Amino acid sequence: MTSVLDQPLQPCSETGMAVTGYTQDGVCSLHKGDKGSHHVCLKHVGKTSFCETTGQSNWCDSKDNWCVCEWAFDTAVGKEGCDSFRIKCEATNQLALDHYERNGKTDAASCIREQCQLR
Repeated sequence: MTSVLDQPLQPCSETGMAVTGYTQDGVCSLHKGDKGSHHVCLKHVGKTSFCETTGQSNWCDSKDNWCVCEWAFDTAVGKEGCDSFRIKCEATNQLALDHYERNGKTDAASCIREQCQLR
């Protein structure tokens, strides 16, 4: 798996944090049953309005470095703007950017490109 930085995908979770990822292995990787496509790694999820904006307040209190669903990130950026969130680029799966660009999700794609300094 490759990150948006065109490097090997790094873990989203760090030592001492709750373990994220669809299979709770700490990585925002591709899995067959992952209908939400948990491919975007956000820093400090519980300290932002992400959970309230996406209606997911049931899981994200005080979560740091968390793999979030592509649809949720797109929704949050559309409502709150890119500057409301911090992406961990080395842990964000290239699939997210590919999916956003293929499906015309320009806000989410632009946010990843901006924060990860991609052209």
